[in-house]
Amino acid sequence: MQNCLKHPYFLFLSFIKPILPIEYMVNFIESLAISWRHFKTHWKIIPLAAALDFLFFFLVGFVSIAKFRASSAQPLLSLIQAGGKLTTTLTNAAIGGESTLNVFLADPIVAASVKDLAYAAVLFVLLSFGFWVAFNGPSWYLAYRMMGTQHSFKLVKYILRFLVVSGVWALILSLFTIVGLRFIFFALLRPDQLFTSSLVQSIVTLLQFILLYFIFISLSFVPIVRLKDNFKNAVKYGFTEAPNYLAAFAVIVVLFYINFKVTFYLFSPLIQTATTLTTSVIAVTVLRFLIAAPVLTFSRMYLMTMSKRMR
Repeated sequence: MQNCLKHPYFLFLSFIKPILPIEYMVNFIESLAISWRHFKTHWKIIPLAAALDFLFFFLVGFVSIAKFRASSAQPLLSLIQAGGKLTTTLTNAAIGGESTLNVFLADPIVAASVKDLAYAAVLFVLLSFGFWVAFNGPSWYLAYRMMGTQHSFKLVKYILRFLVVSGVWALILSLFTIVGLRFIFFALLRPDQLFTSSLVQSIVTLLQFILLYFIFISLSFVPIVRLKDNFKNAVKYGFTEAPNYLAAFAVIVVLFYINFKVTFYLFSPLIQTATTLTTSVIAVTVLRFLIAAPVLTFSRMYLMTMSKRMR
């Protein structure tokens, strides 16, 4: 342990000593050091991982999101117009103690608009999930291969596990989002001094981030534990090893923040002096993402290394 404590990362991160017990700091720092060593050793894999990540974000942005915007524009407009016309009806319902949300959804135009929005949302989720498995699955697999361990997983086996784990979490996240949106709409339609719509929205967003915390821990366990033990381990270690994981996520966030800040200042003059603004913005965005892609690969390696050390 004494050798571990002499590691330069320990000195750099010594400011967290009052927060984390010493055993957490050792695991946290050693995982960081091990991940960095393997990252430097297997750097030739990074361009392939970066290409996969770029294709994922490109397809989600220009296919999934574009399709959702096109499909949801008219239903959203109809919903807003219907809400304006139903103001008096909803006010009377609230005074009479009725559920304003049920009254709102009972309107034929609102019901049709909600149905169309639900269809657009389902299509968006299915497309995005397909892209996620097709491109993020191999990206996580490459990060796993870069860890320098005995590779017991072939790509197909890994993708199948990744598909199942991602599918379960996608279902949970979708159901949670639906319930959260219902609470937000309820708060909007029936204002309350205690539970305002902004407060409800903040609570829902916070819970979504907590859920994402467990999702990424679960994904890091894909090559480490059996499929049936994945979710149990994600929840168990997500709680018991929270200081380690939260510190790891903090490092990842800081790395991305530094990366985007540096690239912003580097490429800002290029955008300001460009003759074709749209083209230059797209080019700079692509360049900034490709520069940030190695951080994404390292983040996956870091989480998997930490999860492996938990076992």
